[in-house]
Amino acid sequence: RDRHDFAAKLLELERTAPIAAAGLLRSVVTTGLAAVDPADESPFDAAIETWWARKNDAADWVVSRAFEYEWLAPRMRLLAALPHAIAGEPGRRWEAEEPYPEGAVQLIALTTAVRSLRKDEFATAYARHADLALAGEESTARIASLEFTTAPLAPPSRFSADRYDGVGTIVFASADALAAEVASEHYRDVVAPDAAAFSHAATSDVMVGTPTVIA
Repeated sequence: RDRHDFAAKLLELERTAPIAAAGLLRSVVTTGLAAVDPADESPFDAAIETWWARKNDAADWVVSRAFEYEWLAPRMRLLAALPHAIAGEPGRRWEAEEPYPEGAVQLIALTTAVRSLRKDEFATAYARHADLALAGEESTARIASLEFTTAPLAPPSRFSADRYDGVGTIVFASADALAAEVASEHYRDVVAPDAAAFSHAATSDVMVGTPTVIA
């Protein structure tokens, strides 16, 4: 299926038949995803993020008939397999006055920990890495939002199991802002080496795309 056709159909579904569940705070769909390095293509074509008032609200929705018949079933007509899921408490480190400005580009880092780290050590390293990502001279001018989520538990059985231990999301003000940050000395000399210290590059994935706020 053509990536652009898939993105258009998925966005249409999310807009016309959005999640209808108690406790949903925000829903964002990111489409048109590609790896930062074109030679390292992402295995995913889209990402759907949801934020909930309580973890029980999310759990209740996933086990509901509404999830199975009103949300999952229509989307499975577009998907090659069950969607993957990462569940956890988000750690928001930065949010500008407008977290999703017009022309924004989102980077999604699906991270697998190096085997030598315990889950608590990985969570600490991920938090440190998020702070380092904001510490560049112009980082907060380029970044509209940054948060990370560690996944201490497996996702519900209605989703496909995955290998990721966490996900980091960075919304950049524009594609130029993303390019400038990745090209900066701070990213090259501080952020990238730190990522290599706690994440397993061969089994981690990085994607970029256009975020659309649904709710």
